Amino acid sequence: MEFDNDIIQTVKNAIERKSYRMTHHALDRLRTRKILFEEVKELLLSGEAFLEKNKCSFDDKNNNWKYALKGTTIEGNIIRVVLSVATIEYKQIIIITVINLGK
Repeated sequence: MEFDNDIIQTVKNAIERKSYRMTHHALDRLRTRKILFEEVKELLLSGEAFLEKNKCSFDDKNNNWKYALKGTTIEGNIIRVVLSVATIEYKQIIIITVINLGK
């Protein structure tokens, strides 16, 4: 699977289609880090997130790329969202974790 240089648009399209799922780990991290999913969704839809290429990696076990997107939410929190694309056809994204980097 090739690295998706247009991952931000791919993610935005998936969120608009409600074609995403959260891992249990991501749901747990949202709770413990006091981040609302609406903040994550708004950031990913806004186009304001940027790709952190140095934080992206290929996952040999699952044979796909993990992408790290970073941005500031409406509430002023800086967050990083780590996700992958479930299929080559970009039908679904999987949100792996969300990290609150502060204000």
